[in-house]
Amino acid sequence: MSTRLSEARLRQSIAQYVVDADVSFRTVENPSLLTICNSLCGKEITIPDRITVSRDVRYFAGRARE
Repeated sequence: MSTRLSEARLRQSIAQYVVDADVSFRTVENPSLLTICNSLCGKEITIPDRITVSRDVRYFAGRARE
C-alpha cells in the first residue's frame, strides 16, 4: 500500500509541476517532461496539444488525490 501511495504522490507532484510549467510546453526545452506526460496520459503529446495536456494532467492529479 505504501508503494501505491508513493506512486500517487509522484503522479500528483509531476502533474502539478506540468500544470504550473505551461511555458515549458511553448518552448519545449525539456523533452523528458513531455515523455513523463506521454506516459501519464497514455498518448503522444505534441506542442499544439498543450491545453489538452493540461486537462489530462489535471485529471491524473485529481485521480492521484483520491
